[in-house]
Amino acid sequence: MNKMNIYKSWKDIKDQFGEKQVAVTFGNFDGVHAGHRYLLDNFLNYATKRKLIPLVITFSPHPYAFITNKKRHNIFTDEQNHMALKQIGVDNLFVIDFNEKVQKKKGEHFIQELLQHIPSIKGFFLGHDFSLGAQKEFTSLDLKKQFSDRLEVVTCDVFQNGKDKPSSSKIRQALLKGDISTVNSFLERPYSIVGEVIHGNKIGSSIGFPTANISLNSEIIIPKTGVYFGRVKNKEKTYRAAINIGKRPSVTTDSEVTIETHIIDFEGDLYGKTLELEFISFIRDERKFDSTDELTSAIEKDISVIKKKEFELSFALIGKHIKHSKSPSIYSKLLSGFPINYTLLDYDSEDQISPLKDLLLRYKRVSVTAPYKQFCFENSIPSNPNISSVNTLKLERDNVLSTNTDYIALENLIDKYEVKKYSKIFVLGSGAMAQALQSILKRKNIDFIQLSRRDKNLNEIEKYLDMTKKYTQAFVINCCSREYIFPKVNKSNFVFWDLNYSMPEHVQLFHGLGVRYIDGLELLELQAKNALSFWNLKTS
Repeated sequence: MNKMNIYKSWKDIKDQFGEKQVAVTFGNFDGVHAGHRYLLDNFLNYATKRKLIPLVITFSPHPYAFITNKKRHNIFTDEQNHMALKQIGVDNLFVIDFNEKVQKKKGEHFIQELLQHIPSIKGFFLGHDFSLGAQKEFTSLDLKKQFSDRLEVVTCDVFQNGKDKPSSSKIRQALLKGDISTVNSFLERPYSIVGEVIHGNKIGSSIGFPTANISLNSEIIIPKTGVYFGRVKNKEKTYRAAINIGKRPSVTTDSEVTIETHIIDFEGDLYGKTLELEFISFIRDERKFDSTDELTSAIEKDISVIKKKEFELSFALIGKHIKHSKSPSIYSKLLSGFPINYTLLDYDSEDQISPLKDLLLRYKRVSVTAPYKQFCFENSIPSNPNISSVNTLKLERDNVLSTNTDYIALENLIDKYEVKKYSKIFVLGSGAMAQALQSILKRKNIDFIQLSRRDKNLNEIEKYLDMTKKYTQAFVINCCSREYIFPKVNKSNFVFWDLNYSMPEHVQLFHGLGVRYIDGLELLELQAKNALSFWNLKTS
């Protein structure tokens, strides 16, 4: 993982980027939830394709907390947010000190100041609800009107997490209700609190349940009081944990809220160490017990429940050039943010792939992507032998079983998108996805024309679109790899279904053409749902 450079002054920004070609995005990014990551992933792709240096600009303290003088507003500490941004791939972060001067500055003046320090900015990549300035009066439309003659302004489309759109405010509300399932679903990873282990009153130790008391950052919101199932990592090992948030009414009359955790099956001295407590689910409300025996009995019951719970699911993906994979976040979302360990097995050839049985013994649940779907078909027992490729594997009674969730998902979406009603249907590509798609179309008696590199006619798509009458629409299905970018055509009478996902080049191209564009994220999510079902895992 690359080091992330954090800049905190305009002078540093000017010295570092003054003469360089830069792309910029803005945000508070508190929690770095799924919506934030969707924007940032697309922003980083945008900058990479244009060979621009990506710069993320944020504010500290949080503007709302500063303006309202509200304590305990943030979901995470600045350090946690910075680490999450670094994990996404953000290399350059400009943290602006939010004070009265910044608060009163108009959005237009802020942009002018930014351009004075970095005159070579070539693009702004903004969230759909972007606004800047004292009254949030300066929007992306204003930015386009005033500065489009010297730079590009791109607005990212809205990210949906199922039927709901993630937001930091919804996460805060869910934390106050103890709704960790919703919080983790929006974060697409476990919610966590980081703090130093401090000395407590040792009451837990006196009744046989020693706890680590965690110091609380004064800026972060405190979840609802009660007992939570969580986990703690120490020296690369992960332990189950019972986490208690509350005033401990059974043992003290203090009114101060504390956070303490009993780490199950752990012995050792943690005083002075920094721990990260990850929250998986809410167990019960805090209550006052009439005696030590009642308290001890309740704790024993909590621990008994927690010991039976799985606290991590293991997955792996076999493929080639798969660092872009969004499968981890998709699985995490479908599992309500349940902790997962996801390994990308990036191979250059079939010869490098370990025996599938060995991989499944290690990773339990294995997915497959291009170009190894046929190889895995030949080395497993497929649920459908008539489809010569598979993308999901499991081990059962010492046998490697497999299925093709591409096929199931494609079939559902072909019906949902009403592909059959279009007068001309074009399938681009000749790989495993194209073969699965063609099999379904033939079975449904849907005529199509295939264009591919193999047949040396892929670049003739505009000629074929000319064959479509002006008063009808064609349906183009892209099964090619991510390296293929659809050409700019002088046509708009077609729908483009991209079986790839998060392709900013296509989003921008088809928006400009006025073409209906269907991103492959829905396909990916359906594939993942079917895979989880194949692995006998319950989705949210």
